[in-house]
Parts: sequence; C-alpha cells; structure tokens
Amino acid sequence: MANKILKAITDNLIYLILAFLIMGLIAGQYLGADLKSTLKMLVLPVLFLMIYPMMINIKIGEVLNAFKDIKPVALSLFINFIISPIVAIGIANVFFQGNLMYAVGIYLIALLPTSGMTAAWTGLAKGNLNTALVLIAVNLLLSIFILPIYLKFLIAEGVPFDPMELFKQLILIVLLPMIAGDLTRRFILKKWGKERFMQLKPNFSGVSSIGVLMIVFIAMCMKSDKILSDIFASAMTLIPLIVFYGLMLTISILIGKFLLERGKAIALTYSTGMRDLSVAIAIAMLSFPEAVLLIAMGYMIQPPVAAAYMKYLRGEVRNVCEIMHKEIITVNPKISISEASKVMEKHNIGGLLVKKDGGFGIITERDIIKKVISQNKNPDAISVEDVMTTFVITIEHTKDTLDASELFLKHTIRHLPVVKDKEVIGIISIRDVTPEKLPSPTFNEYY
Repeated sequence: MANKILKAITDNLIYLILAFLIMGLIAGQYLGADLKSTLKMLVLPVLFLMIYPMMINIKIGEVLNAFKDIKPVALSLFINFIISPIVAIGIANVFFQGNLMYAVGIYLIALLPTSGMTAAWTGLAKGNLNTALVLIAVNLLLSIFILPIYLKFLIAEGVPFDPMELFKQLILIVLLPMIAGDLTRRFILKKWGKERFMQLKPNFSGVSSIGVLMIVFIAMCMKSDKILSDIFASAMTLIPLIVFYGLMLTISILIGKFLLERGKAIALTYSTGMRDLSVAIAIAMLSFPEAVLLIAMGYMIQPPVAAAYMKYLRGEVRNVCEIMHKEIITVNPKISISEASKVMEKHNIGGLLVKKDGGFGIITERDIIKKVISQNKNPDAISVEDVMTTFVITIEHTKDTLDASELFLKHTIRHLPVVKDKEVIGIISIRDVTPEKLPSPTFNEYY
C-alpha cells in the first residue's frame, strides 16, 4: 500500500507541487504567527527528508573517474559555472531589476547544476550513462565551493548575506546527506544485496517527493501575503524561467553536437540544461525565503523541457506491437536449467516465458548466471521453477516504446511481455528500445 502511494506521488509530482503551492498560499492567509513559527522550525528536518533519499543513489566515487575522460567534464564545468551565470545575470537585468530576491532565485537555479533525474533522462534518451554519473558527482560537489563565491559578487551589498554561512549550509544540505546516502547505499548492498536495493529504490524518490511538497507548502505559507498582493507579477516568473531553460538547452545542445560524440553530448545536455531545484529551494528556504516562489515555479518548466528533448532525440515513438517479437518461446517449469539454456541458445534469445498454472513466469540468462552458475550449482539438478521470476512485469499492447523504456528503467529488467486481455501476445527486450543499457532511476522526480 505504501509503495503504491509513494509511486502515485512521484508519478504526479508536477500536479501535486502546483496543488501544494496553491494550498500553501491559501493556508498562509489563515494561519496565525505561532503556527507559522512552528512551520519554520520544521524546515531543516523536512529539508533532510527531501535531500537525503536523493543522495542514496549518487556515488561520490564517480568523481575519481573524471580524469579518465576530461573533455565532457571540462565542457560541463564551462557551461555550468561560466555560461549559466552569464545567462542568469542577463535574465536578472532584463526581468528582475525591481525584485532582487527573484534575481537571487535565478542565480541559485543557475549555479546548482544537474538534477536527480539527469542519469535517468540520459538513459531514456540513449545517452552515455557513465559520463552522466561522473558529471553529476563532479558538478554537484564543486557547486558547494563555487556558489558562495559567486553570490558574494552577484548580490547587492544591501542584502544580508554571509558567504561562510552559506558554505556551512551547503555542507549541511548537500555534502552530509551525500556522505550519509553513500554509506546507506553501501550498507544496503552489503546486508541485503543489489536485488533488494533495486526494490527499495523507487521508495527513496517517493519519500523525497513528500519532502518537496512539504517545503513548497511551508514556503508558500510563509510568503502568502506578499505573493498574493501582486499575483500577476508572481505568475509572470514563468517567462524568465522559460527563457533561461531555452537558452541553456540550446547552448548545451550546440556545444555537445560539435565537440562530443552523440552519447556524451546527450549526457552533457542533461547535466547542464537541467538544474538541481531541490537543493536550490533548500538554500532559498534558509537564506533567501522570498526567492522560493521563482524556484518552485521551475518545477513546472524543467520536466516538460527534459521530456521534449528526449522525444526529439528518440524520434518517432512506436507502439510496442510494432517492435515486439511475436514468436513466443515457452518452456515447462519442470525442465532443468541445462535444457532451458539449450532452448535459449537454439533460438538466440536471452529469456523464456514459463508456463504455469494460472499464469506465467520468466527466466533469463541473468537469472541463470546469478542464481546457478555464480553459486556453482549443477544446472542439470535445478529446475526452471526454482530459478524463474514469478512476479512478471508486463506492458499492455496499447502502450508505446516510451512507456516500455520507463518500465525497463524503473524495474531494471531486460525483457517485457506484451499482453492483451491478460494473454501474452509477444515480448520485447531492452535492445528493441535502446542500444544502451538503461540505468535504474537516480531519482524519479522531475528535478
């Protein structure tokens, strides 16, 4: 039940953010000063709830791989910490001359690169996943040191701002949760193994999504009076955000196209065109609360931009029935693993459907390697039913290749039966959808 609730939250996060934004504005008109003070005390624990689950999937060790392929790393740093601030300064001068806090908001967005979904979007768009993981780790860590320095020069003297205090906040909000997340991932993998970790992954994003919604609600509640005093001006913040994302995406695409191979160029685009809105809104809540609205509105722009670019790269979206293998090879659950392996070899396939009472299961090469060969078991003495997966993820015949990609990505599987009226009519593999192995999502939210 809890898993379904968390999944529903992540799947509908954009709409829920808008709903909580509106509810926060309304609640702010009725809550007294005491209740607002109580809400403010919740900011730090809620921030940890939001940031920590996201960090469980970020591998600090990826930074060590930066020098193995320095070109995309150097280009990402150039775009994120030179081009992006210049774009933000231009937008602030054009749109926010009369509102310094909104200018601070665009600076925070510009100086906190990559997003929790960078790796996932890269995979769905058939980009280079290893490059994406390196760029996420390097850029996020460097932003801790670069952000306070930039803001010291960008923010006017009249605004109370202590760079060292901001640095301490970044350590608290980014580095400590990152270390804790890394240790948590290692602990889960060591104690329960990779399979259990993969089962838990979607729940991390759901918990973090709850934190995002709570932060948006608290922020809007605290600033309700000011925002509603000029609601038109508040709504107009979408325009500069559209300009920012449009320019950043265009610049990143052009640089990647001319200087990198396609896979790395895609990773570069998602690592520079997307921003870490969760960390940006956390910093704003602690130091620049009036900048929260602008950052919160970024959630309305970033996911559609990322999805549009992915669809552009993916080309025509096809129905799964057009690409599925209609010849379904099935086996009896009682046959041995050796016999099943021979069937796979004969038909040059990596998975078999297994007939069973009341439904079907599936057995793949990965199951055999992981559960039989790696454990030095005798394949002649073990039957298919001892190894096969009984809870099979399927896809309806009305779905398209993007839907299939999302299932491969979410469940880290390689084969997907296509069903119609609960009957299997075909099967697709991950290679039918993308030539590159998709990652499990770093963060299901669209930021």
